[in-house]
Amino acid sequence: MAQAAFLSAHLGFRAASTPIASYDVPMTPQIAAAMKAGNLGTRWPQQKTKKRVMPSGEHPGMHIAGMTDFGSRPFASVALAGGYRYIEIMQKLLRLFQDGGFVEDDAVVTVINGPIGKMRVDLRNWLVAAHLEEGGG
Repeated sequence: MAQAAFLSAHLGFRAASTPIASYDVPMTPQIAAAMKAGNLGTRWPQQKTKKRVMPSGEHPGMHIAGMTDFGSRPFASVALAGGYRYIEIMQKLLRLFQDGGFVEDDAVVTVINGPIGKMRVDLRNWLVAAHLEEGGG
């Protein structure tokens, strides 16, 4: 029953069902700062020019709204997994998601940070534990 999303230096926050092409964009301090300065309506990737009236890209609000049936089923448990810059951005997004009613104010938040192999194991363990709590077998 878990739902997954990802945070990308290139694409921003997206539901895991979002199709993506290969890319190689590191999470630089500048990109991290720009993402943390944004809100749920900030589109990513950022526009390079002002030529378009409607900004291109997608915003976190549209993805979290879809994942929670527009806030009618807010998340009660959340895992944040990634490097320290990603964790900082996800913590900011988490506060915005809570303010928007997409994540419960008293949600259990698990932060998973460390070497990639350990994070994968820890995330799997979190997913299995959440499945068992929901009555899965």
